[in-house]
Amino acid sequence: MKYRIVPILVICLSLLWKCEPCADCGEPVVFDPFISLVFIDYDSLSDLDISLLETNDSLLTLTTLRDSLVDTIGVWNNLLIAYRDSIENGNSDYVDDTVQLDSDISMATADLGEVDTARKYTNVYLTTLQTARTGVNSGKILVDNIELIENQRDTSYFDSTKTYRLPLLMDSDFTSYKITILGESDTLSFSYEREISTNAQRKVRMRVRNIQLVDYTYQEAPVVDCESDDCLDNEVLVTVYF
Repeated sequence: MKYRIVPILVICLSLLWKCEPCADCGEPVVFDPFISLVFIDYDSLSDLDISLLETNDSLLTLTTLRDSLVDTIGVWNNLLIAYRDSIENGNSDYVDDTVQLDSDISMATADLGEVDTARKYTNVYLTTLQTARTGVNSGKILVDNIELIENQRDTSYFDSTKTYRLPLLMDSDFTSYKITILGESDTLSFSYEREISTNAQRKVRMRVRNIQLVDYTYQEAPVVDCESDDCLDNEVLVTVYF
């Protein structure tokens, strides 16, 4: 009987060896699908767009006024030269006109200076608005909290960032989130199809495809951008206007 122990031991060791992770056996299944979210302050963006439009209109009006003043001063200067030449040639009829025209040119030149100053500050303000809009449009904000509704798991945030990565549930074809920003909460819900894939390194992954937005409580519809027609996880960017 004691000689039967050896083959039994060999069989057991063989089974244990086959169960060890190795290059030939492939990697364990990895569960890490996610979607990326960017949050845009829609109200602030709208207000900035209105201010930009009004400021551009003001700048256009100032530019038009400046061009008109430059043209007028040019015409008056040419006329003033003609008057003075006539006076030098002994014609005194234009003396009073020369004095008045000289005064008008001085006033128009002062007006031109004020317009140039106004254009300078308007351009500075316009640049400030454009910078602010770029900042808002980048989506860099602080989200208070994101809750994965199905399992009531939530995450709080303490630093602003441009993009938030949200995990997708792998035991369901549906994931929904409760998102709180500045104390206001809204929800997003997505549906998708699950599948198992293996890459060139034999790593087995649970992936999802055909990600679709199925419900939301935001006033503006979130925009879902997919890198491919399959709309795979980790390749989806959702822009949320809050």
